[in-house]
Amino acid sequence: MEKFTTWNAWQVAVWMNEDDDVYRESVLTIRTSKSLKSATDHMLQFLPPQTPLGHKITRTTVHKTLAGMKARLKHFTPNPFRITR
Repeated sequence: MEKFTTWNAWQVAVWMNEDDDVYRESVLTIRTSKSLKSATDHMLQFLPPQTPLGHKITRTTVHKTLAGMKARLKHFTPNPFRITR
């Protein structure tokens, strides 16, 4: 993960990367949005005001988390949702 300046930012990033539904929505949003700003705007509509542990979700924490996710997604297949059974 990226460097975070606050404990709250770190906790939001951990939650966004570990919760399956939030992670999948984040990846889909990153891949379909024209910019990181529009991806952040979408995710702020999708996310609750705080994590299940009570950490406040802000525009800054979501933007920084999505930026880190976007950088890591460059190394993966274009379709991470392909399920093979």
